[in-house]
Amino acid sequence: MGGLQGEPGQCELDSLPPSDSIAMAGWGNCGFPGWYGGAFAGPYQADVRRLQGELERVEGDLAQARVVLRNVERRDFLAGCRKLVEFFLDVSNTQYLGSVGIGTPPKMVEVIFDTGSSDLWVGHSVYEPADSSTAKDTGSSSSVTYGGTVHVQGKLFEDTVTIVDEAVKAQSLLLMDTELSFLVSDGILGLAMPKLSNTGETVLQNLGRQLDITTFSFLLSGPSAESYFVLGMPEESWYKATSLQWVPVTSELYWAFDGELAVGDATVYRGQFLLDSGTSYIGVPTSQFEALLRVLLKDQPAAVCEITDTATVPIYRCPCPTVQEPVAESLEVIVGTSIFEVPPSVLLSNVEHPSGRCTLEVQQVSDELPIILGDTFLRTVVAIFDMQGHRIGLAARSDEAAQNLTLPRRYDPLPSGGYDLRYILIMVVAGLLGILAASCPSLILRCCQRRAARGRSRRDSKSLEPLLG
Repeated sequence: MGGLQGEPGQCELDSLPPSDSIAMAGWGNCGFPGWYGGAFAGPYQADVRRLQGELERVEGDLAQARVVLRNVERRDFLAGCRKLVEFFLDVSNTQYLGSVGIGTPPKMVEVIFDTGSSDLWVGHSVYEPADSSTAKDTGSSSSVTYGGTVHVQGKLFEDTVTIVDEAVKAQSLLLMDTELSFLVSDGILGLAMPKLSNTGETVLQNLGRQLDITTFSFLLSGPSAESYFVLGMPEESWYKATSLQWVPVTSELYWAFDGELAVGDATVYRGQFLLDSGTSYIGVPTSQFEALLRVLLKDQPAAVCEITDTATVPIYRCPCPTVQEPVAESLEVIVGTSIFEVPPSVLLSNVEHPSGRCTLEVQQVSDELPIILGDTFLRTVVAIFDMQGHRIGLAARSDEAAQNLTLPRRYDPLPSGGYDLRYILIMVVAGLLGILAASCPSLILRCCQRRAARGRSRRDSKSLEPLLG
């Protein structure tokens, strides 16, 4: 670095620092940290600032290109197969929202992907049929009831619905009359059986008839990792292949299957389970809830946990589990020959609460329902829903399943003779960086040469002063 800050006569090409010291000084990325103040003082600072501005612009373009590349890679991950991924927004471990386009052009809305209902509905605030060229007013109305307490009603329309780049035409949907103030999402996309529908043909029916898509999958995670909805089979790296257990669906309305529930060495339930992505927790019929709670919390639920009454069901807030003090036992869902464990670290979620306690993710449901395996359970498995085979697949997720989605990287020209968007972006960015990298040393060299010339000019002027005087 000394060569750049030396006397004017020393600022020659052979006095520039070696490449390793240039990189250490910041020249390698044209960052020009504080050391440029000596050699580039005065008129050359404007050139350096301009160059820094160009660098910042290129870095911004590169950051945007990386985002575009990542999105394209995610889509390309599904090329050549029927796998399309929608990335969920996790709302405090209680709701998972995905984007759906409604109308032409598509108006993007955030909805709950719900395997416990079959209807699609949204509110007036997010969808206006008059803005869509493919909307059709059917002239009918309908209503949907959730849990016996929440009612949604409105007019029925048909319109194009786009789910992860797949367009379903003339899809029936309900446009809600009155908005629900407590709802975080813009609506609900029902993925249960057609016989449960109150609004006509379901999205699942049209996916099968129009696009021959008959399978979808879930990989739900906590807020620290990504969650996915897949049209098709999940990526094999997401789960342990030997653990995949297929079980027949035992209901004409819901995604239900038969199994057992165990706590420790005791089997506490045998019968039907509902696999419901629209239910936040694990739901237990009221008549069996207290008995299960005593076993789960080691016979002292009242002594260990606080009960908070809500408008619907009581919520138990318990000490957060540790390795030394797990607080609760593990739940085990037994399906065929496979056992799927829900450990205390999942059963007791660390959501923000003034008490500093964790929420027990087990709640009461109506005695008319079986045990509901909601998002709490789904965060421990990879779940596959096969409409054509009328079956459910459950598998233990692999260790890296919830950490990263492994995507192939291909930048080859497309067979059609065109070029992949990623290839073009990389070439553009590489070209910009190449030009910038080439301009950095040349600018510095020009600055040094000008500085040296000015120095020589000043010395020549001083040597003429006696003659002029």
